[in-house]
Amino acid sequence: MEVLFEEWGAAGIFFTVLRLFLPCLVIMWILGVPVRAAFPVRLPRLAAPGVFCTLGMSIIGITLAAVIGGMIQDNFGVSPTMPDFSPPYGMAATIIYMISLSIIPAVFEELLFRGVILQSLRHFGDGFALIVSSILFAFLHGNLVQAPNAFLVGLVLGYFALRSGSIFTPIIMHFANNAFAAIISVAGMYLPPERMELLGGAMVYSYLSLGILGIVIMISRHGGFIRPLRRGGSLRGWEKYTVFFTAPVALVFIAAASWLIILSME
Repeated sequence: MEVLFEEWGAAGIFFTVLRLFLPCLVIMWILGVPVRAAFPVRLPRLAAPGVFCTLGMSIIGITLAAVIGGMIQDNFGVSPTMPDFSPPYGMAATIIYMISLSIIPAVFEELLFRGVILQSLRHFGDGFALIVSSILFAFLHGNLVQAPNAFLVGLVLGYFALRSGSIFTPIIMHFANNAFAAIISVAGMYLPPERMELLGGAMVYSYLSLGILGIVIMISRHGGFIRPLRRGGSLRGWEKYTVFFTAPVALVFIAAASWLIILSME
């Protein structure tokens, strides 16, 4: 991270964009997914309750990750770790940090996972597409600190992408989630430990409260979360997962991601 922010600067942002955008193009080409189908462009409906639900779910995901990490530590004597995303000092470096952690992942990870992958898998059913795209999103993070949260948040992002029919909705949700986290990280550099502890506690209660508010809005104004999912394909549910996750490409991806997860232990 220090190299990216202090030495690479804007060039680091360019290469990050390239690294995230190329898989979108490659997968679209391999699967033959039309641009219009991969990236449904409509007004970002349900963005506000979607953001609230994402923030609330992120607390559940963080808690789940802590529980899993504790179990691994107790049973195997190792702890999951994650890459160092500590913010840099200086106005220019902080701006690049905010862009790299909030805008770029929100746009390009959503184009890939809630765009190309989710939309291309809808042929086999919406429920299958939602779960599989979230599993792949979790594996992409390559560590057990972020993966549980990524899976749960991925389900929320995917649901609202399907429900709204717009790629812009999960982009806004993803951006809000990452931007708040980045702001809190930057604040931690300048606040004393006791103030940071208070901020962390306030964040937990605020996120959970907003999550409840998002649920209330969805129930009271949008008919709740129960909507019939589109079914597809002739295979049964378990057969779809078996066929998909035993395909050579899926096996290679899972093996590589699992190896990264193992390497992240210490």
